[in-house]
Amino acid sequence: FKYLLLRHKRAVPAEELIDAIWKNAAGRNLLPSLWNATSCVRKALEPGLKPGMASRFITITDGTYRLDLGPNLQIDTAELRRLVVVAAKQPSATQRAELLEQAVGLYHGDFLPEDGAEEWTSFERSTLKDDVLHALMELASLQRKIGEEERAAAHLRHALQLDSIFEPAWSLLLGIYQQKQHQRELQTLLQQCRDAYQRE
Repeated sequence: FKYLLLRHKRAVPAEELIDAIWKNAAGRNLLPSLWNATSCVRKALEPGLKPGMASRFITITDGTYRLDLGPNLQIDTAELRRLVVVAAKQPSATQRAELLEQAVGLYHGDFLPEDGAEEWTSFERSTLKDDVLHALMELASLQRKIGEEERAAAHLRHALQLDSIFEPAWSLLLGIYQQKQHQRELQTLLQQCRDAYQRE
């Protein structure tokens, strides 16, 4: 279900599903297992669905599986990326910042952490975090341009919570405190930066 949800409204070949869900699938006939798994998902989505009845949500056509939960479904990962794309097209720094704030607010940690051992989640997890880190960097840059240094610093600290050795965030954050000539805070940050890299 999660694999199809990530590819909402897209036709996914049975072979792709089998390779993603079952380890060492090569050379094994796992189509019956896929049918059983699909049947369980259908029953969970539509408890009253009787054998032989077509599902409103999962369709199987020409060896492909497609999940469609309707036009009102919002998937956080897809919406996050949509907001980032829309933000880049805005002429106003304020509009870009507002949209990026919304995008970052949809990120609640690593993608599907309970499926961390599954290979098919690793790429999505990595790219999603990268998208959020770059959105936070863009937000910090926009906030600096309009004189909101504290808000910019907060976004950079958020980025460092996600990746403690994210060099662009450290560079910009240290630059903010160096420019403000806050020597005590700057020395504290430098030590935190050294500690973070030593832990890695």
